Amino acid sequence: MSRSKIIIIFLSIVAAICQQSFLPQFGFASPLNLILTLAILLLFLDSQFLFYWLIPSALILDIYSILPFPVITLSMLLSFFILKILFKNLFTNRSFYSLTLLTLIGTICYNFFIDIFVYLSYFLKIQDFYPIISKLYFINLFKQFLANTLFLIIVFSIINFLKLRLKRTFFFET
Repeated sequence: MSRSKIIIIFLSIVAAICQQSFLPQFGFASPLNLILTLAILLLFLDSQFLFYWLIPSALILDIYSILPFPVITLSMLLSFFILKILFKNLFTNRSFYSLTLLTLIGTICYNFFIDIFVYLSYFLKIQDFYPIISKLYFINLFKQFLANTLFLIIVFSIINFLKLRLKRTFFFET
């Protein structure tokens, strides 16, 4: 295994631990799904390391979750399968609007698949609880979308700024 893959796997595990441990302590950052947003960013940047980011972080989130074991991993994989198809066929340009729509679709798909798997495990008598879809559920979904979008806007702006500075430094220097 190459060195960059090992670094990506290590960073994904650190991000999953940060999401489970540190983000719930901050009120404004608690709805942020760090793994989902950074995976959308890797998809948006057309990174070859998306799979190496997604699997270890989803497995860590599954271990520390109260949900049945493969629920988060399957939800992440299915939602990124849909996002990858949409990105390759529909959102071909890398604009701010594409990133925002991918974040919206990714957040909705991820939460939808989690709910489907939790309801399925409830009806199969694997667990005793199920999510209640109410007004509060949709408010929290909207908060998660806003937090994910705000985080991606900040990271996307930083990446574009650094790209522009690097281009100026390397190409226009005489």
